[in-house]
Amino acid sequence: DERLHHHGSSTVKYGRGSELAYDMAKKAAELKRDVETILLQNQGASAGSDDVSARKTRSILAYIKTNVDKDAGGANPVWTNIPTAVRTDGSLRNWTEVILKSVMLKCYNAGAEPDTIMMPPALKQTFSSFSGVATKTIQQTAVEAAAVIGAVDFYVSDFGTLAAVVNRFMRSRDALFLDFDFCKVAFLRPFFTKPLAVTGDAEKRLLLGEYGLKITNEAALGLATDLQPV
Repeated sequence: DERLHHHGSSTVKYGRGSELAYDMAKKAAELKRDVETILLQNQGASAGSDDVSARKTRSILAYIKTNVDKDAGGANPVWTNIPTAVRTDGSLRNWTEVILKSVMLKCYNAGAEPDTIMMPPALKQTFSSFSGVATKTIQQTAVEAAAVIGAVDFYVSDFGTLAAVVNRFMRSRDALFLDFDFCKVAFLRPFFTKPLAVTGDAEKRLLLGEYGLKITNEAALGLATDLQPV
């Protein structure tokens, strides 16, 4: 209920304890989406420069260079210690099960054991038609507290089983093969709020945090790229 009620000099919104807290929660959700989007993009690392440019974390696409199936016109990023370079995209080709198997073979030969494949929505729809896809269904016959009912897609390969995850924030041309034991978000400064100077009646807050993508073993991950749905 957005109706306003006046108490002397103050204004209260029915159904909402604090307008400032509500706005902070919305902005925090926006920042979380921004973080996820940046981590899944093709961005190289940058140390930044005082008063000129901000520091930037490298994204996962600028990191992976070992277990990759790409178009012949594409190129993996070249880096030794700090992944400042980005990958070069090739021409789009159809997303097929042959490409998926190629990445899994590369992962196996490198000693990797990815357990998750992450895809954008359109590629996930194509993936659902692959012959290796199995649906694990949990059926609940009686009503019980905290029961979970649903289905999850898995891909059963020669070198392990992958749980299929869809992600709307990643690029439309990529499928990531992940082992979360080797990749995570690391924080230099966890998100926090800081009061700013009041302007008139306006209260202002700064929501701030510093984070980076931490990959402990690049060869533990895989990538199929330059893909389009069939």
